[in-house]
Amino acid sequence: MDTILHIQGDLKSPKAPLILIHAISGLALPYLNLGPLDGRPVYGISAPLYEQGSAAPLPESLTEVGSLYVGIVRRHIQPHGPYVLGGWSMGGMIATEMAKILTAQGESVPHVIMIDSLNPEKYPPFHDAREHHLLATLTYNAIARRINGPEEPLGFAGQGVDTIPSGPSSAHASRDNSDGELDSDDEQVLADRFYHQMRQHVHHGLRMLASHRSSLSQGEARRLPETDATLVKCKTLDSTAPLLSEKRREFARRIHQDIRSGWADGQFRTLVTAPFRASHDSCLDHEFADELTVILQSILR
Repeated sequence: MDTILHIQGDLKSPKAPLILIHAISGLALPYLNLGPLDGRPVYGISAPLYEQGSAAPLPESLTEVGSLYVGIVRRHIQPHGPYVLGGWSMGGMIATEMAKILTAQGESVPHVIMIDSLNPEKYPPFHDAREHHLLATLTYNAIARRINGPEEPLGFAGQGVDTIPSGPSSAHASRDNSDGELDSDDEQVLADRFYHQMRQHVHHGLRMLASHRSSLSQGEARRLPETDATLVKCKTLDSTAPLLSEKRREFARRIHQDIRSGWADGQFRTLVTAPFRASHDSCLDHEFADELTVILQSILR
């Protein structure tokens, strides 16, 4: 799977490209459900983890992810701004990191669009490895159900916070050819690998979110005084799993009730909230994609 996906729009348009960053799944494919926007080129960025043959280590922080993606955008999409950045959930958080990096490099980022993205500085750390594993499994399973993928059991066998499940856990085991290499023609092997990569990305992504606050340097600037931002705010709260701690369920309720999802005055030149009737997990489902398209059309105008 390619890291850069051209979603729609005229590649020769003089309008600034809209670059949409993947959510916790690491996949930009959900953005294909959007309807036509305003003719500008629209790109999706998927995690390089999914590139065939990729062996690069996963970035250790949202800032490292932002730096990696800025390099990809400048090399392969457009070397200089202006850029319009955005993303759903974690994608919006990464987009703000990219905006900070690009503006520090002297580039223009006139707008960042955050689709129900909370301020990662507010994300609470995990109490222990068990809580991390449980939330990662619940998050992965919610994604898998939407794409008819294999779900993971909720049991915990003592995995550490940095431990990723080590192999496919679906009913079909991966198979090797006589040379010990995966048979690239075996569709089941490819599917198993894909879902393993997704589990890996979800687990690692949540670890980055939980450690984001502590990873910031003291006094590090978190503001974008020349960038406008729009928060597309979901109005429906997803059900919270009873297996989660009351403290984490209360955080989910509190951040949902916060019209700005933890973003503060002064972090952007302007911050506008656009209400959206979907729940967080259903943002790009077919049922709500047309409504989200209309909201994005309005923002881009």
